[in-house]
Amino acid sequence: MVYVNREFNQYRLTYYNFLEATADGRGDYETTGDIELIFDNETVAYVDFYDEIPIRRNSYTGGFFPVIYINFHLSRFNEIFNILRNVRPLFVWLDTNGWRGGIYSNAVSIG
Repeated sequence: MVYVNREFNQYRLTYYNFLEATADGRGDYETTGDIELIFDNETVAYVDFYDEIPIRRNSYTGGFFPVIYINFHLSRFNEIFNILRNVRPLFVWLDTNGWRGGIYSNAVSIG
């Protein structure tokens, strides 16, 4: 089991929709998005959002500077984005035993 934990202090947001071909040739629009999590100009993780079930498995690249990939359903986009906008400091984590992962903060002062 590997537990990967990285702090981040910046993010870059991409939210888009595109036309995906269907079997009948008409096409459907698909909306998706990702948030790149950055610590001092180094990418540490991507949080990806998909409008599909089941959700894709989380992963990471390994190596000296691992990049974590956390996947959520598109319906969670606003919830995650509000955390990024309103809470500091923030960390991303991944447990490769079961591929669980997410975003968390340290204790935050109230008031």
